[in-house]
Amino acid sequence: MARTLEKTRTQTFTIIDCCCCGAPFGVLDIAQAEWRRTGQLFYCPAGHGQQYKETETDRIRAALSKSEEDLALEKRYAARLEADLNAADATVKKTKRELSTLKRRAKAGVCPCCNRTFIALGRHMRSKHPEFDPEG
Repeated sequence: MARTLEKTRTQTFTIIDCCCCGAPFGVLDIAQAEWRRTGQLFYCPAGHGQQYKETETDRIRAALSKSEEDLALEKRYAARLEADLNAADATVKKTKRELSTLKRRAKAGVCPCCNRTFIALGRHMRSKHPEFDPEG
């Protein structure tokens, strides 16, 4: 007594019209997806070679998309540079204010270390605060 095994397989096909002769023919969906992905050459039943290629519209869209991404990146970069510049400007203004205050106080004879007023500020600085370096 012989036993038989039955195997069932489901495959889906897509109907394609040949770009040369217009003849319709069926191809496996998995094969069509691979051809689209790789651009591999395939043939209709009459032997006409066909290929899925990127269209001019697709190329233009891709170039436009890349340009838009590049522009967005450059805008973010410019904004970051502008923020850095604003921070640097604020630091410079603050330093100038502090320097102006120190100069005005020194001119009035106020010691920058102990905040006392002296007529001979230079002599006081040399004798009482020799470690003070006005340059650094």
